[in-house]
Amino acid sequence: MSVPAVMLTGMTEDEFWALLETCRPSAPDPEADHLAPALTDHLAAGPVPVVTGFAEQLSRALYRLDRREFGEDLSADAFLYTRAAVVAAGRAEYERVLADPARFRRYATEYVWAEALLYVPDQAYERLTGETWDRATAHSYESYSHTEGWADPTEERAAPTGRRTYGRTDAQADGQTDTPADGQADTPARDSRPDSGPETGPETGPETGPETGPETGPETGPETAGRAWLPPARTPPMTSDELCLTVLGSATPYPAVDNPCSGYLVSGQGARVWVDAGTGTLGPLQRHVALGELDAIWISHLHADHCADLLTAYYAALYADIELDAPIPLYGPPGTLDRLAHFLTNTASRSPVEEAFAFHALHDGHQARVGDLVLTSRTVAHGIPAFALRVESAGRSLVYSGDTAPCAELTHLARGCDLLLCEAESAAVPTGEEPVHHTPEDAGDTARTAGAAQLVVTHVGRFLTPEQAVDRASRRFAGPVEYAAPGARFAVGQPASQSR
Repeated sequence: MSVPAVMLTGMTEDEFWALLETCRPSAPDPEADHLAPALTDHLAAGPVPVVTGFAEQLSRALYRLDRREFGEDLSADAFLYTRAAVVAAGRAEYERVLADPARFRRYATEYVWAEALLYVPDQAYERLTGETWDRATAHSYESYSHTEGWADPTEERAAPTGRRTYGRTDAQADGQTDTPADGQADTPARDSRPDSGPETGPETGPETGPETGPETGPETGPETAGRAWLPPARTPPMTSDELCLTVLGSATPYPAVDNPCSGYLVSGQGARVWVDAGTGTLGPLQRHVALGELDAIWISHLHADHCADLLTAYYAALYADIELDAPIPLYGPPGTLDRLAHFLTNTASRSPVEEAFAFHALHDGHQARVGDLVLTSRTVAHGIPAFALRVESAGRSLVYSGDTAPCAELTHLARGCDLLLCEAESAAVPTGEEPVHHTPEDAGDTARTAGAAQLVVTHVGRFLTPEQAVDRASRRFAGPVEYAAPGARFAVGQPASQSR
C-alpha cells in the first residue's frame, strides 16, 4: 500500500493509518515488535513535521479509546498498552473496537500489548535531530486523561487517580529532576502476566505506583506529555540499594579451570539481572541468586562464550527443582529463542523454550526497565548482531561493551558512566581484516573518550595476561583500571578501593 504524500505541516489521519499499513510486517505482529522499528525507520528520514504529526495522530487515536467502557477495572499501564495494541491493529480493527467495546476486552484479557508503539515518535525525533524531544501533544497518552470519556452517567465522581503522568513526576515536570530515558522501555513483573510477557503492576485497578499528583482527578492537555516514558515498575524485595557488578566469569573463548566465560550479575535497588550467560556462569550465579529469583537475563550476542548456559538454564527452569512463577524475561538479539529451540529440540515437537523465557528482541536504542534498573542497548561492531548495555539506577551508571571493535555507538553509550566494563580480547589489531574486538589500548581509549570514571577490562584473550591488559589500558586512560577477575564485585560509582 502506498503512502499518500505527507504534508510538510504534519500528518493527516488518513496518512497516519496508511503509514501503519505500509510498515506492517506480513507475519502476525500483535504487539508491534516489528511494526514499531519499521515506523521509526520511516519517520527518522524526516522531515520533523512528519514526526510531530505522527505523534499528534497517535495521541488522538489513543485518546479516543480512553473511555470508561473500555478501561474499567484495568490498571493505568495495562489500559495504555492495550489501547496501543488496538491502534497497531490498523484502522479497520480500530473502528470496529470503537463501535464494540466487547472487542476491546479480548485484547485486555489476552494481554495483547503494543507498548513499543508509544516510543516511535520520540525515537524517530532523536535519530533525526540528535536531540531528546521534550514533546507535548494535544492529547495525553495517559490513561484516564479523557475526562468526558470517564464521566460516570449515574454518579459524579472523577476518573481513577493514583497514577503517574506520562514520563514525569510532578517534580520532574517542574524541572527538578531528569527522566533517565531515551528509547523503548519494557517493565517485566514476572508474576502478573504469565502467559504472554511483561506486566508492570498488579491487575487490581489503576493504582500502579507512587502517586505523582494531587487527588483531583485526571490531568488533561499537553502538560501530561513528556520525554520518552518509563512506566512505573514493580520493584522486587530490596536487598541492596547500591548498583553493583559481580563478575561470574570473564574467560574467552572457553572457560579456564578457575574462570568461566563471560557472565555478570548486575544488581541494584533489589533487582538482579544476569548479563551474558557464558559457558560455566550458571554455577557461580547461584552463589548470589537462584535462577528462579532473577528479574531478567540480558544477552549481548549469540557466540557460545556469551550465551551457552542458556541451554542448561532452560533445563533447570523446566525440568529440575526450580519453580518459576512465570517465564524469566530474556533480552537478546533477534532469533535467540529459535536458536535455543533448534539446539534443544530432539523430537517432532519444538522444545517449549517460551515456558522458560519471555523473550524480548533487542534493537539499537532498545530500552527496558527491570525494577528500578534502566537498561539501554546499542548495536556494536562485532560482525554479527551484537549489543552493548548501559544500566542506570539512582544516579549511577554501568556500561558493558559486550564483544565489539571500537565504535561510536559504544563511546556514546558510555559517555559519563561511572564504570565501563570493556572487553580487551585482542593482543594486537588484526591486519587485513576488520577488527571485531578491542585491544587493551582500545579499551583505554574508549574509556577516556567517553569520560568514564573507572575502567574494568574483561574478556582478556588467551595471548594476554590480565596484568598486561591492565597495564596497557592504563597507558591510555588516566582513571582507575582493574581486571574483571572471577568473583570480583564492584560497587558502581564508589571509589575503586570499595570494590572487592
